[in-house]
Amino acid sequence: MSELEAMLLDYDNKELIISSDKLAELTGVQHRSLTKQINKYLSDLKSFGAVVAVVQHTGENGRPRKIYKLNEHQALLMVMYMKDTPRVAVFKVEFIKRLHELREKRREMV
Repeated sequence: MSELEAMLLDYDNKELIISSDKLAELTGVQHRSLTKQINKYLSDLKSFGAVVAVVQHTGENGRPRKIYKLNEHQALLMVMYMKDTPRVAVFKVEFIKRLHELREKRREMV
């Protein structure tokens, strides 16, 4: 299982999920900036399902930090909204390829 695949699969293997902190890490975007973008486009994201947020105490000095759990469509939308830095541009291509591969694997398993 690839690193991206491990980050994407929900615990019950029924839906592809990526957390906002992992998405920020993989794209080289600050998590704080990404969460601002998520909040800005919340209504767009909700058109693809419920936007799930959990609070973790892993922020600076153990402060609570909100982590969003984005489904496949929500994650793709946020990546589309990101500025095309060289790192983000490479990630977009790789992300779409991996999502397609994972979808095919799931289809074969069913």
